[in-house]
Amino acid sequence: ITVPLCFASLVVTGAWFGRVYLGDSLSPRTLASLAVLLVSIGFLSVGAGAATTSMNPNSSTMTIVLAILAASVSGACYGANGVFIRALVREKLSISASLVMFSTAGVVVMGIHSLFDPGIEQMLATTSAQWQAIIIAGWMNAIAFFAIAGSLKRISVTFTNVLSASQNAMCAAAGVMLFTEPLTAPMVVGCALTIVGLVIVDNGRKKS
Repeated sequence: ITVPLCFASLVVTGAWFGRVYLGDSLSPRTLASLAVLLVSIGFLSVGAGAATTSMNPNSSTMTIVLAILAASVSGACYGANGVFIRALVREKLSISASLVMFSTAGVVVMGIHSLFDPGIEQMLATTSAQWQAIIIAGWMNAIAFFAIAGSLKRISVTFTNVLSASQNAMCAAAGVMLFTEPLTAPMVVGCALTIVGLVIVDNGRKKS
C-alpha cells in the first residue's frame, strides 16, 4: 500500500510545484492522465489493503493511519525533490553533482540514525550476504537516480512522474510473484488503469 499512496502524493505535488515554480504546462491530456493514474492508485491501494488485512489481521487503525500519513509525506517530499532537481540540472548543476549531493545527504542522515537504531553491535553483526544485497540495492538506486535526473533535465516533472508511476503496477506484480501476496481484483484493475494513464499522457512534443 506504501507505493501507491506515495505516488498519489508525488504526482500531485510534482505537478503543482512544477506549474508554480517552473512554469511547466499542464495540458488536458496530462490532466486526464493524472486523473486516471490517481484512480488506478486508489484501486491499487484498495487491493493492497485487502492483501494487508489477509496477511496481518491484527494491525490496528492507528498503525494504518500513521502508515498512510508517512507514505503521503514521503511522496510529497519526493515530488518537491523532483522540482528542485529539474531546476538545478537545467541550468546550474550537473547530473553527477546532484547524485553526489543527494547520496551524501542520505548516507550522513541514515548513518547517524543507524548508530542508535539498530546500533553498532547489530550493524557489526551484518552478514556478508546482507552486505552484498545492500551494495547491489545501492547500485540499483544510484542508476535509478541518475536516470531520473537525466529525464528531469529534458522533460517536465509531471511527465517524468507519470512515467515513473508505472512502478505501482510493477510493485503489485512483484508482491504477487515474489512474496506470494494475494492477487485481488482491485489490484488487476489498478494495473490496467496505470497502463491507460501512461498511454494517454501528453509528452509535451509539438506537431511540426
